[in-house]
Amino acid sequence: MKISHSSLKRPSKRSFQRWITSSRGVTASLCAGVAGLVGLAFVLPSSAQQNNDKQGGKQGATTAKSHYVSPPGYIQGTVTGDKGPEAGVWVVAITHELGTQMIKTVVTNDQGKFVIPELPAVNYKVFVRGYGIEDSAMTDARPSMTAQLALKVTSAKSPADAAKVYPGNYWMQMLEPPARSSFPIGTGAPQQSLEAWVHNFKSSCNFCHQLGNPITRTLDHVFKAKPELKTSKEAWDYRITTGVRGSGMSGAANQLGRDVALNMFSSWTDRIAKGETPKVKPTRPQ
Repeated sequence: MKISHSSLKRPSKRSFQRWITSSRGVTASLCAGVAGLVGLAFVLPSSAQQNNDKQGGKQGATTAKSHYVSPPGYIQGTVTGDKGPEAGVWVVAITHELGTQMIKTVVTNDQGKFVIPELPAVNYKVFVRGYGIEDSAMTDARPSMTAQLALKVTSAKSPADAAKVYPGNYWMQMLEPPARSSFPIGTGAPQQSLEAWVHNFKSSCNFCHQLGNPITRTLDHVFKAKPELKTSKEAWDYRITTGVRGSGMSGAANQLGRDVALNMFSSWTDRIAKGETPKVKPTRPQ
């Protein structure tokens, strides 16, 4: 069937305006409908959310005891040693009964008293650590309004035992850099003066490592892993060339003068192995 052009009438201006108006109305209605559906999607919970809410309600009933409580919400007591109350020692509470391990630490006052506040109502292991004493035995505890812990400690048996808990920087100060009179010790820039050498040492070795902590001030683990190593200098040379940062550590030693650096580190760990301890000792918190 053929349709002649003459049979196709051009719509009048008025009918065209009516069509535009009605189209806008339909478009507006559709937009309003879509917006309403989007709003419902945000307001109404999904089936997964409903299931989680049901499960959460059950779990909430069983974990309500883990919420913070005050009072009771603290562990308190006194620390005494061989000579009476121990002032300025740390009392540490540890629990594994929460989502992650929680450790809280406080310091005793001049009378050896302490309060560990704002604790979830779960079970804790409590112990004492401080300068000049041995770590105490672990004591079971739970937050309470009235319970008083009586924690006992004993004095360290030797300077080496006392120094085990010293911060790493106290052990690090036992390192002996080259004498000022020995410079220059090479051709590199860090080898021209003691100041440049120490600056390079701090910005390379000490930038990444806590020099003086137990793993850096001993070589026992190195000799255990490599029994064919015979001297501490050999052990240090092996240590600074291994691991993901071995090339960087080895390069830093070369900048300092490899032989000089190895002599310094091996002498340091040898003296510690023989029982030498830091001459500068930390003081207890006040």
